Amino acid sequence: MATILIIDDDMANAQLLEIYLDYAGYDVHVEYTGMDGYAYTQRHSIHLVLTDLRMPVRTWTGYETATRFKSDKQLGQIPVVAVTASGDKNKALNAGCDDAVPSIQTAGFA
Repeated sequence: MATILIIDDDMANAQLLEIYLDYAGYDVHVEYTGMDGYAYTQRHSIHLVLTDLRMPVRTWTGYETATRFKSDKQLGQIPVVAVTASGDKNKALNAGCDDAVPSIQTAGFA
């Protein structure tokens, strides 16, 4: 079973996405900061990272999180997808995200 890591500082958004993915049969873990998500992947096997782009400056933004993952020799192979309501897709791709998709709220599922 694939394990997906969700990184989002908004607990409601993270939990909603977690419910959808869990229902679809994925093993899901949630972290609320990029730093915590990055640390989690150093201890656990992850197949996909879904990250919000706009997180507080006191921690890494989604852009910084993607850059950190992609510059790490061991973690750089994990696909990182930005899930965002208002982020810039081109900026996300330039930061190292493999793709960027609208959040559940933006896509009209919530």
